[in-house]
This record gives sequence, structure tokens and C-alpha cells, in this order.
Amino acid sequence: MEFVDCVKDIVNEFGAKKVAESSFIGLLSDLRAFDDEPRSSKTILKFWESRGMLEKISNISAKGRQWKNDVSDIILQTEKEGFDRDVVSNLLHNLLLGMGIVKPALDWNKEFQSGPTSEKRTVAKRKVQKKAGFKTKTKSKQNNNSKSKEIWFVLKCFIPALLLFVIFFVFGYWDSIKGGVISSIGGRVHNENVLDVQGENFTVNGVTFKMIAVKGGKFWMGSESGGVDEKPHPRTVSDFMIGETEVTQALWEAVMEDNPSKYKRAERPVNNVSWYDCQTFIKRLNQLTGKNFRLPTEAEWEYAARGGHKSKGIYTFSGSQKATDVAWFGFRPHEVKNKLPNELGVYDMSGNVEEWCEDRYNWINGEKVLRGGSYTNGEHSCSVFHRGSGFPDRKEKTYGFRIVLSVETIDEEGEEIGTNAVIDIDGNRYNTVQIGDQVWMAENLRTTRYADGTEISIVEQGNRYNSCMLPYRYAPNKNDMKNTNSETHYGYLYNWYAVMHGESSSKTNPSGVQGICPNGWHVPSRAEWIQLVNYVSSNSENCCGGDTTKIGKALAATTGWNSSTHDIECYVGYNQTTNNTTGFSALPAGYLEASVYTLSRVAFRGFGETTSFWSASECDEVGSILKAYKIRLDYNLANVLTDNTCEKASGFSVRCVRD
Repeated sequence: MEFVDCVKDIVNEFGAKKVAESSFIGLLSDLRAFDDEPRSSKTILKFWESRGMLEKISNISAKGRQWKNDVSDIILQTEKEGFDRDVVSNLLHNLLLGMGIVKPALDWNKEFQSGPTSEKRTVAKRKVQKKAGFKTKTKSKQNNNSKSKEIWFVLKCFIPALLLFVIFFVFGYWDSIKGGVISSIGGRVHNENVLDVQGENFTVNGVTFKMIAVKGGKFWMGSESGGVDEKPHPRTVSDFMIGETEVTQALWEAVMEDNPSKYKRAERPVNNVSWYDCQTFIKRLNQLTGKNFRLPTEAEWEYAARGGHKSKGIYTFSGSQKATDVAWFGFRPHEVKNKLPNELGVYDMSGNVEEWCEDRYNWINGEKVLRGGSYTNGEHSCSVFHRGSGFPDRKEKTYGFRIVLSVETIDEEGEEIGTNAVIDIDGNRYNTVQIGDQVWMAENLRTTRYADGTEISIVEQGNRYNSCMLPYRYAPNKNDMKNTNSETHYGYLYNWYAVMHGESSSKTNPSGVQGICPNGWHVPSRAEWIQLVNYVSSNSENCCGGDTTKIGKALAATTGWNSSTHDIECYVGYNQTTNNTTGFSALPAGYLEASVYTLSRVAFRGFGETTSFWSASECDEVGSILKAYKIRLDYNLANVLTDNTCEKASGFSVRCVRD
């Protein structure tokens, strides 16, 4: 970082109109004289930073006498923490001068000016003055012209170095200078332990960014030391690629042609963006690249932060047990790639800016997940397991993001093979998960058209439908919660006629029925659903209490379900953080009740409590040609029901299986 940029940061972030450089001589001597003491000036600066008091100091007004009350309050709060009043008073005086808050500093009265009196401080100041070009004061007379020349010499030749030294402490650069890993201010940290990281470079309008290959697998998400919703539970993720860094302002400008960031600089992460802003950026990026970038799921984010398939499994923060090795703290975000990377070669997943994820934080108020903590947070918030949240339309100077890209297979060396981006005719993209020999969509289908382009009619709750034997789709919970985007998360509910698209019932494995599914995928038969259930129950970690029939939690998502009305640990709605060991992520989208017999008004039920998925298999009971098999999970059940049938006119969710 250039010296002039450091000065700009001080001016921009503290609002100082001018910087009284000479005051930093006193500040520097404080730091040197008391650096070895447990309650040193350096420690006080860090204390003020952690409590947000440096911003309060920068906002002290030079008008009236209110500044004295503000100063008294700051000194009192700091003194209560066991800091020496003399050290606090003198440090605050110099800091006010350094920030250009001149009048309060010059009017510093005796109440605050107990100041430096010890021999230790005096000796330190004389050393600094001597090194800077001052002649040490003696009892001999010195003329004013000589003193002026000495001061001018210091200001002209040595103040830049002194300013930078202070900036290291105040803005957190000092912790970055370890073992010669940083070659210059703002320079890149080099980690000899990361060798030739596999990945792929992409260029958009002249800006290049790198995606790192991550081989999927199972891992324990959360921590015993975490909060209620951060406790350990097994998760499975597929192969994917993740951004080497957070999305930078340079990349954002290349795609969006603007920059919403509060702290602007090309190689800093973009900040002050909402979750919706991220989605707009990703949509345009995909149009420019022809790829299908997206936000990471929360599980993908934590898996990558922990080091993915190269994880050493020992770090609280992303790449280190010491936060300052990998995370920025201070008053603003920093340029990316200036701290150590983690085992994958991914930077800044702890600290710098909080990162939006695709998932909802909970299913009560619509907040989205934020991960990694930011430059304003404490160390705990920057741990790999800490969960944060924010409303998707909210913009904060600490909010940023990174992107991921799905791939089909990553070999042991981290090289990408093929792509499994499942996209329907509407352009919707779906995560997938391999369970045994089957590859399933890990999200509910939400297409409005068949693969051949034919539109699927939509029906609204409370409206009489002319014939429930005609294909239809319904947006779950749309009328109840006024959520116009509910289908984005839950998918549509379809009747069986829409699912089959005119094809005949199938009981074979595989079904051979494409129906409503994208090309290369098909509607699962009942036999395929039973294959899934049998495989899941064969793995003990999926069986609650060791009971092979109690696998509902293994297939259900970790959020969205109503809490069970019974205190039974194996029920889907009980302690949902232990759900989804398979990665199937079943959501309680409810169902649409309709009948071809009565042509009654359709009624939506069970949102948050139940979910059902159609099969391609008609009911084989005599006289039941208007019924088909479905698979059902319920918040008050531990098992998965595979022998349920229902009228084909009803609306349920759909999951497709890869051919």
C-alpha cells in the first residue's frame, strides 16, 4: 500500500481535515516506552478498537464544552478496565491531535493532563527526539530559530515513517507482519505450504478471477463450543468449485458497471450489498460467462472454510488456530489475499467481510445466512462454525460474498471432470446429491414448462378448477404468507397428470418416464424410492437410535420444519440441526388437496409440517386407477412412508433422478 493511500484512509475513515503529524512523536514514544507492560498504550488502542471507541473519539466535536464530557467518559471507561490514567490521558491527547481534532487537544486542561511524568516515559521521548533529529533539551539556553529548524527537519524527513508505524497499530497491520511473509504494506502473503492449487481462471471484461476445485465428501458441521444452532451434525456435499477470494470490487464493476461499496478500492471485497444484489450480480455474470455460478450453500461454505478434502481438521478459523493469521480486524475491509490461505488455497473465509449464503437462516422471518464474520467482529464470529444472519434486502458495509460453481467430479488431485449443473428449460439450477447408486435432485422442481416448451397451467388456492385431471402447478404457501417467491425455495406443487406429461405409469427401476423432468432425468418409480429408503437405512449414521425404520431425519432439511409437538428425538421436527445426514434436504412444502370426484375448491394444507413426493407408479389396488403412489415425511413422524397413495388430482412436490 502506498503511503499516500494510508493517509487517505485516515482522512476518509476518521473525517480528519488535517493531520497534525508532530503529535505522533509523543504517541510513538508511548508505544515504545510501554510496549512491554501488560496494560500498554498498544493494548489500550486495541481495547478502544474492540469497543468501537476509536470511532467515538473521531466524532468528538471541537465546538462548545461537550468535548470535555466525551473525553471524561472515555477516560473513565478505560480506567475501569484497569488501565493507567496517565497513559490513557496522554495517549488520548496525542490521538486527538493526530486525527486533526485540534481545539480540544490544545484546550486540554489540567483535569486530563496528568500525562507522562515518569522517568521511563521521559527517557523514551528523548530517544525518539534524538533519533528524529532533535537536540536533547538541556539547562543551557536554546534560541527559537534553532528549535524551529529542528521541528521542520523532523516533519519533512521522518514523519512519514512515524505515521506508518502508528497506522500499523491502529489499523491492524502489525499482526500481519509475521516472519517476513509480507513484502510491503498491502503486499501479498506467501504461504509455502500451499502448492500449485488446482482451479480454473475466468475473465470478465478484463478482470480475471480464480475458482478453486473442492472434492465433496462427508464432514461434521458445527462445533461443541457453538451455540444452540451450531452443534455438530454430519453433512454431505457434492464436488464444487469456490472463489479463491471474495468477489472484489474490480469484478463487481466489470459485471455491474457500478460500485456500491462504502470502502472503495479495486482489490478489496465488494461490500454494502444485499442478498438480492448478489443474485442480480450472479445472473449477469452467468449471462457473460455462459456458466452457472451461484452463492454457496451453508454446508458448502463451512466445508470449504474447514479446508474441504484437504482439511487438517484442527483449525477454529479458516486455515489457522490463530485468528490474526487469517482474518482482518479493524475499521474497514482490506485487500484480498493479504492473509494466509486455508488448506485449499482459499483466502479470507474468516474476517474481512461477512459472506452471504444461499440458505435461509430460519424459516420464521426470512433471514438469510451470513458466514465468516467481518473486520468489525470478535474472533468467535470469525470461526468456521459461527452462523450469522441478515434480511435479504439489507445492505451493510460489512456484507459481501463469494461465488461457487458446481462440477460433477473432482479427482484426487483436485482436477475438474465434467459438470453436473442441472438446469431446466426455465433456466432454474438445482443442486444434486449422490445417495448410493442414485443421483437425486437435492431441491424441489420449480419449472413452469416441460422440456419440449409446453407451459404448465397454474391454479390459485380457493379457485374452482375446471378439471383436476388436467395438468396444473401451484406455488406453495403463496396465499397464506403473501410470499410471492415461495416457489423459489419450495418448488411448485404439481398434480400427477402434470408430472407424467401424458406418459404411462411405470413400476420398473428405473422408471423410464421423463415426464416433467429436464432432459437426462426422469420421474422416479415407487421401486426407485424404495431403493433410496433401503440404502439410507443400511447406513447406521442415518438411523435414529439404531432403528433402521427411523430415517426421516436423515432425508429432511435442517430448517423449515415445525417443531415436533411430541418430545421424541427421532421425529423430523425435533432438534432439526441433526437432520439431513444424506444431503437430500426434503422441505415441508405441504400439499394441495383436490378431488376429481367432487371438483371442490382446491385447499392448501400442511406447510411446515409435511412433504410428499410423487412417484411414476399408479396404485395397483383394484378400482384405484385415479390414485398413484407418493412418498411422505412428517414433522411428527420418524419413518418414511412409501406405501401412501393419493388422488392424482392432488398437488405434491417432485424430485427427479438422473438417467
